[in-house]
Amino acid sequence: MIPVLKSQRLSLRPFRPSDAPLVAQMASDYDLYRTTLNLPHPYTLSDAQVWIALHEKHLHEKGFYTWAIEVTDTGTLVGCLSIGQNLTQHDAEVGYWIGKAYWNNGYGTEGTMLAIDFAFKALAVNKVIGRYFAVNPASGKIMAKCGMIFEGVLKESIYKDGTFHDLGYYGLLRSQWLALHDHRKHIKFDIKKANVHDATALQYIEQKAFEEDIIRYGNRSDCPTNESLESILLKIQTHDYYTLYENDKLIGAVDVRTNEMENACHLARIYIDPRYQNLGLGKMTMHMLETLYPSASTWSLDIPFKNLRNHHFYESLGFKHVGTKVLDEVLSLYDYIKVN
Repeated sequence: MIPVLKSQRLSLRPFRPSDAPLVAQMASDYDLYRTTLNLPHPYTLSDAQVWIALHEKHLHEKGFYTWAIEVTDTGTLVGCLSIGQNLTQHDAEVGYWIGKAYWNNGYGTEGTMLAIDFAFKALAVNKVIGRYFAVNPASGKIMAKCGMIFEGVLKESIYKDGTFHDLGYYGLLRSQWLALHDHRKHIKFDIKKANVHDATALQYIEQKAFEEDIIRYGNRSDCPTNESLESILLKIQTHDYYTLYENDKLIGAVDVRTNEMENACHLARIYIDPRYQNLGLGKMTMHMLETLYPSASTWSLDIPFKNLRNHHFYESLGFKHVGTKVLDEVLSLYDYIKVN
């Protein structure tokens, strides 16, 4: 069933058979046709009737949502908005058209923001994309106003009306969406015991997470960015190695070393995909770890001395700087301890 979505001025609702005459009237305008990807021309009443009748089928078979854009106060139908899912790649494409008589009222932007939020909240996609004809930059501006990021132009990728058209692309990752407005409350975070099948993905995430350490300390063999796949596999098999997930997407890991005799845990390594940093996930991770090890009276870790942001983060969680290990003339590690 296609849900009704509401914003300050608009309602996105399923199309009704009675909408067909107005749809045909708006969609038959040549200026609308020339700036859309899929509308036929001419567009007849029969086209509109068949199209509306297929919406529920497209939803059930393809996960494709189509809404009528209606001005709530007046009940005026002003356009169409859609979300088409790629179920394999966990992404969705947003599409829209506004009847020419209703251009320049902000309806496209307001409706698209509703659809994007629906895609991330209800459909749990990892990315929303949008495409537009390069000759119609106004459509791209709608995507930009919704927080989407311009990703480039595909040259001559659409053939229409006897010529080839460039397509502009915008995208918005779930990690970027979570950082917008108040969306952090929609974080779906989990921690699980790692298995060997996670190793390749973890190596990639670790490389990205510690990339800045190469700039700080040089391309050293002991830099986590250079950790081998074999080393990660060994840690997964021999230590308390956990994977971190947001919305069932693997985004990082934690390596915990326990000393049951002393009721102590050492945080050997924690890393999160840079795209998911600054969302409060580090604190969530520490709280979950303390729940997993309720008998641990002491937590310890060490941090390279130039990683100032990490120092501030752990100090905010109650860790105290208790000493320094000088490894060589380039790298020193600050030892931290937290007593519960």
